[in-house]
Amino acid sequence: MWNDFVLVIVLLLLTAELGILYFFLKYNSNFLKQIQSIKGIQLDSLDIGEKAPSFRTFSETGEKVISKEMFSKKRTLILFINTNCPTCKSLLADINSISSDYDINFLLINSDNVSNDDHITKQLDDSIIYIRSNQITSLYFIRNVPHGVLIDESSTIILSNYIKNINVLNNMLLNEKNVRSSMPV
Repeated sequence: MWNDFVLVIVLLLLTAELGILYFFLKYNSNFLKQIQSIKGIQLDSLDIGEKAPSFRTFSETGEKVISKEMFSKKRTLILFINTNCPTCKSLLADINSISSDYDINFLLINSDNVSNDDHITKQLDDSIIYIRSNQITSLYFIRNVPHGVLIDESSTIILSNYIKNINVLNNMLLNEKNVRSSMPV
């Protein structure tokens, strides 16, 4: 009788354990399905060595910008920003000096098409091409700003970095300049 009682208890405990395991696995399965259904989980991106996407647009000054033509003339730095980004605002003060220190095309793309951007346009030299376009930002799969993309004369992406401060941008361009100058002609 005592053995039957212990056997019933063991069977009840095993049944409860299997029930808990079943609900745990079912919950885990639903959780994984929800994660997979989130569109942003598998992010697209452009990798170094890939061809840069082409675009045609107009700058804020009305100048026609054709990326293929611009890229083929000399290396191009595209800096993606947003009007309301505090880090982007802090970079603007030093952008003009960077533009003049390096022999590159400098393209500043603002992903914000709505907010007032007078504080941006007032700080830029004529050598910097300023465009407001969230389409180009999406075309380059930029998720965080400020983000810099350096493109060579064959329209190949050679550097792509999140720019957390002006030193990161300077180092990015200096490293590229040093690598380029050390390459045999």
